[in-house]
Amino acid sequence: MVEVSVVMPCLDEEKTVGICVEKAIKVFKENNIDGEVIVADNGSTDNSVELRKKQEQELFLRKERAMEVLI
Repeated sequence: MVEVSVVMPCLDEEKTVGICVEKAIKVFKENNIDGEVIVADNGSTDNSVELRKKQEQELFLRKERAMEVLI
C-alpha cells in the first residue's frame, strides 16, 4: 500500500478547506492509499480552525482511514 502525506496551507479558507480535505480522502480511498491530510493554518481570522477541528472529530467518529491533523 502506498503511504502519502498531503500538506494543505490554510489562511482564511473556511469556505473551502473542508471540501479540499474530503476530496483528498476520497482520492486516498479510490486508489488504496494509506494517507494523511495535514492542514497547516497560518493565522486564519475566520472560522477555518474551528471548522477543521469539527470535521476532524467527525472523521474520527466515522473511523475514516485517513488521519486528520490540524497544526
